[in-house]
Amino acid sequence: MARKQTKPRKKKEKVIYVDDGSTIADMSATRRRTMAPMLSGEDGRRAPRTRAGRILRTYFSAVRSMIGPMLITLGALTVVFLLVWLILGFFA
Repeated sequence: MARKQTKPRKKKEKVIYVDDGSTIADMSATRRRTMAPMLSGEDGRRAPRTRAGRILRTYFSAVRSMIGPMLITLGALTVVFLLVWLILGFFA
């Protein structure tokens, strides 16, 4: 009986992970309207030299991007509250 010939196996491509030292929650790529990376000189401002400066810049950039949606949510909640208050005021 002849031996069964097998096809040569394809080698799996080995994935190499590179650790850049940033955390999962690193939002340093946030900008005012886009998620483009903050590069020094891109928008005319100097990049912060210290890690604390980068963290503060990232924090204020993220907060600035959340102000609009927060105001919209507060406005919608106010409208719903006033409607419910008016409707229940007529029946009381």
